Amino acid sequence: MHVFTKRNALVGWIVTRIARKRLERRLQAIARGPRIRRKLVLGAGIVGSAVVAFGAFIARRAADAQPA
Repeated sequence: MHVFTKRNALVGWIVTRIARKRLERRLQAIARGPRIRRKLVLGAGIVGSAVVAFGAFIARRAADAQPA
């Protein structure tokens, strides 16, 4: 394993840990907020995930299409 690979793995691990802690803090702050706000955030996450999945599906179908 090269030095750069080890360094990049370490940097990625550190960034992932920091991002996870920040995300947990934000989610806890939302959980303490009003009930309607939690539902809106949850709904936005579900809709966003659905849009991304649909976009990936369309992109894959377009890539698999055979040219005439």
